[in-house]
Amino acid sequence: MAGMKQKFEKGIWCIKPPMGYSVVKEQGTRKIVVNDIGKKLRKAFQWKAQGMKNEAILDRLNAMGVRIYKQKLSMTFSTPFYCGIISTAMLNGKLVEGTHEKLISQELFLQVNQIRKEAKGKYGTTHQKENENIPLKIFMKCDKCNSHYTGYIVKKKNLYYYKCRTVGCKCNKSAKQINSQFASFLANYTLQPHLLEPFLHQAYHLFDKQHNQTLEQQRALKSNLAELDKKIETIEEKYFLNQEMPRETYDKFMEKLTGEKQEILKFLNNAQIDISNLKKSFATAISFSMKLATVWASSGVIQKEKLQKLVFPDGIFYNLKNEAFRTEKINTIFQPIASLAMVSGENETGQTEIKFDLSSYVGMTGFEPATPSSRTKCATGLRYIPKFPANQHRNQKTGANL
Repeated sequence: MAGMKQKFEKGIWCIKPPMGYSVVKEQGTRKIVVNDIGKKLRKAFQWKAQGMKNEAILDRLNAMGVRIYKQKLSMTFSTPFYCGIISTAMLNGKLVEGTHEKLISQELFLQVNQIRKEAKGKYGTTHQKENENIPLKIFMKCDKCNSHYTGYIVKKKNLYYYKCRTVGCKCNKSAKQINSQFASFLANYTLQPHLLEPFLHQAYHLFDKQHNQTLEQQRALKSNLAELDKKIETIEEKYFLNQEMPRETYDKFMEKLTGEKQEILKFLNNAQIDISNLKKSFATAISFSMKLATVWASSGVIQKEKLQKLVFPDGIFYNLKNEAFRTEKINTIFQPIASLAMVSGENETGQTEIKFDLSSYVGMTGFEPATPSSRTKCATGLRYIPKFPANQHRNQKTGANL
């Protein structure tokens, strides 16, 4: 025990390290380093600092293969070892700078635990039932100071309010009003029924086009891969069998060719996709978007929070002065729907302008612009004219079919 205490005082952690660390030996020296699980736990600290709730963090960690329960996650957030500080009962309250690798900075550790402190829960999370009246708390940020909104109730009036966490910011607003405004904001990402057919038509066309380009790229990559394998085989034959090549030259060529091969394999792996399943998933998401605002307004708080995160993964900002929302990131599926809403469904010629960027769903290359002779005229940036009966959806001013 005395020996352990001496090592702790020197900043040496001499027992089993916490989750996310591994003990390795380099030239006879024992070292504690961050492992793959630790790199994922680092993201958990970053997500917590951004205001994400423990339940959402657990879902993400589980999806990444990190098996951890709620109490363990909370204990992880409160363990100073991750920011390079040793704290143990043997030191009688003394904190020592450790010699092990830091998982996070001390600033991030303090930021996370300040958020946990404000939550007033034993493990940094509130154990009270989620309040149906303030579903946007934490998720919504103040556009003025970038701080998260929290919620409170004026008991005399029995009214709920959202409040910016920054002292002196004075950004308070009726929860009822903001909730109503958010529902209206969601309507911008709700596809109108008459646009469903042309919307999916163009999306499927772009999926097919991009998929064909990806297949062509796959064939080219596989051809390059076969040539690389032949080169590697030739070099190995010259070095190992014929001894016609010095070790330095062999190592130089092998490092270069192996690197190129890994890059090709990585691209090939990313290009694997089932286009039919992709189309089905996309159609399901678009159909769901047609009732987005209604579903949010009629759901419970847990469902509302999940739906908010689905559409706006990084949350939203609220400008109190302009009573307006903005967001820095939108789910790729809902982005083109918002573009449709901006043009109010039609332009001066009576045509609906639909623009897409779905390349991230299918492959690595971008879309090529369509030409005037394009057969369907559905490529990115060009207008698509759906085939409706001649007596439907006519423009009041020009009489042109939509």
